[in-house]
Amino acid sequence: MDSDGALEPGLLLRLSYGAYLFIGLLAMLIIQGALSTALAKVPFLSEGCSTLVGNEKCSAEMLTYRVSFALTLFFSLHWLSVSDLTCCIESKTRAQLQESFFTFKTVLLVLFFLLTLVLPNTFFAGYAYVCLFGSAVFLFMNVIFLVDFSYQWSDDWGERADENEKWFYYLLFITFGSFLLGAVVTVATFYFYVPSSDCTVHLTMIVLVLIATVVFTGLSIYIPHGSIVPSGIVFLYTISILYVTLQHSPMTQCVRSFHNNNNNNNNKNFPDLSSSTFEFVVSTLLSPFALLYAVVSSSGNSAALNIGVHVNEDGETVDDDDDRTGHLSKFMFFYFVMILGSMYLAMLASGWHISGLGDGALATSVSIAFWVRLMTVTASIILYLWSLLAPYTCCRGRDYGFEIDEDLFDFDL
Repeated sequence: MDSDGALEPGLLLRLSYGAYLFIGLLAMLIIQGALSTALAKVPFLSEGCSTLVGNEKCSAEMLTYRVSFALTLFFSLHWLSVSDLTCCIESKTRAQLQESFFTFKTVLLVLFFLLTLVLPNTFFAGYAYVCLFGSAVFLFMNVIFLVDFSYQWSDDWGERADENEKWFYYLLFITFGSFLLGAVVTVATFYFYVPSSDCTVHLTMIVLVLIATVVFTGLSIYIPHGSIVPSGIVFLYTISILYVTLQHSPMTQCVRSFHNNNNNNNNKNFPDLSSSTFEFVVSTLLSPFALLYAVVSSSGNSAALNIGVHVNEDGETVDDDDDRTGHLSKFMFFYFVMILGSMYLAMLASGWHISGLGDGALATSVSIAFWVRLMTVTASIILYLWSLLAPYTCCRGRDYGFEIDEDLFDFDL
């Protein structure tokens, strides 16, 4: 809670709960690595596993689903504890309960995990479909966090550059580096995933990202509140996500590495389920950042999304009265982010496919995951463009924290 009495999770509390996610991530890495061979011999974990090449870690994936589900259940219970269902308890008391009894909560999480061991694989295969779409929402929200982070980064270092020129060169290095790395990934994406003129879907997505990059970079230069630092970072993020998405494309004729790795594969028309070195590197770099920044910035982004605040009769933005509303909005938003993060871990560990329902369901899940992730890339680009254009077009009446030049655009969307 802050000094003004607005009930929200403090940084230390957010990091404490975030530690559960990072422990879950570490557990999944161990399960998928050192324990995968041993887990393949556990009968109840192997039920419903596909026999297709590349799905040898199915048993390990079923256990990672269980870890994810235990975390989801854990944070869902916390979400309920600050919702309208507990409105009969004073809001400050509910907020204090979130800061206490961590030993009991840890034991409860372990009990949730043990409970998952008695549930069948089919249940967790169904849960994995929920995780697929929940993870897409998490990736989309990461763009909100990423844009917010890059704007703050640009503003902070820009102010420092006024006093010391070296900070300007730091910003220049970050911006140039982002665009350069993005260009390298773009070339690699063209090479590996557009081997022929028949790969129109792959080509269209790559060109879409490039055109969008030119557009939002130009806008970020022209618009007063814009900055090319976020543009470079968003470009690098979206093209990297596109690269790892196309790695598991159902259009196998357009995946150059697929044919090199599957010469002896009897399932030649089935997408490669194994992770490339680049995908592993990208996941290793992006995932901890995504989780950490989601944990650290969730409170600030709740304010940016107008969660837990309202406009009073004088036109001022003030905090909600939690006792009047019956729920703790900022705590609920934080736990919602944690729930999505728990689901994201399941997809991250399984390579964005769903095991446990046989060959047909596995193939279907790969196709669904492919299109969901492509839509996430598209939605991310639209969101960033909206952040640049909205103050001057469709949403001029809102308070953005900076002055709006209403004559910048002489048209309305």
